[in-house]
Amino acid sequence: MKKIQMMMLMMLVAFVGVAVQSCGDDDPESTQSYTLKFTLQDTGNLDQASAEAMAYQLSNVTKTVKCTESQAKRALDEAMEESVSTFPVDDNEGNYLEYTIKVYLVDSSNKEIYSKLLVIKDGKRTVR
Repeated sequence: MKKIQMMMLMMLVAFVGVAVQSCGDDDPESTQSYTLKFTLQDTGNLDQASAEAMAYQLSNVTKTVKCTESQAKRALDEAMEESVSTFPVDDNEGNYLEYTIKVYLVDSSNKEIYSKLLVIKDGKRTVR
């Protein structure tokens, strides 16, 4: 399980870089700060120690950028589609993992403005 957790952390760090690459300062009047955050929405069949470790790792991965809201949303959507295959679906022993990760954007007042769920279940990854 430690290998999965370390691989998960590496993928999340890479994911954050991809998720915000398209944000820029081309329209300064309508830009503001947006923060990309992750949370373990549902622990599924993860044991308590694994779930706590994953939740802790996810809570430490954030990225704040200044861009328009539509740019931030588009970047999150594109990154989810590109990165979905990097999240593990089994525990390397042939057992399917089940969990849900919430990826979301908050504005400068810490109000959630947009979110996506990555559901891992029965060996499949689904973005909602």
